[in-house]
Amino acid sequence: MVSQNRNYQILQGIMSLLLGSISICLLVTLRHSGYPSVILSTFLIVGLTLIFSGDYLINPFKLPVTPRKQAFASNIGLMAYGVLYFSIAMSKLLQPRWTTINLPTFLQPIWVRRGLAGVGIVLIAAGIYGIYHLYTEQWIEDPPE
Repeated sequence: MVSQNRNYQILQGIMSLLLGSISICLLVTLRHSGYPSVILSTFLIVGLTLIFSGDYLINPFKLPVTPRKQAFASNIGLMAYGVLYFSIAMSKLLQPRWTTINLPTFLQPIWVRRGLAGVGIVLIAAGIYGIYHLYTEQWIEDPPE
């Protein structure tokens, strides 16, 4: 199942480039705001990872790539999406002063942050599972001699 649909890879590549750019913009915006350097460096690493994996998935210069490497880049992108969502949830960016609006309990910022962190954890797990699946598939196709 290494060869995925090309349209799916192009869409994921575009999303990777977009979210990587957003991550870098968050880093530039928040660098003097007092956020911990761990969160800021996470935004930098995730942004660069997403940009490079998106470029590899789209392959705009028609370089020779293999389907296995594109699937690996896709799984790395999934893990980077998860880390980005988890970092946004842990950075308390989604904690505005909404106490005066009287939001319902399920829409309070803590629940939104928990949901975003949960989605991030699921995406990280999906990326790890995809890489594991690629690794085991390689051993099945190429038995050691």
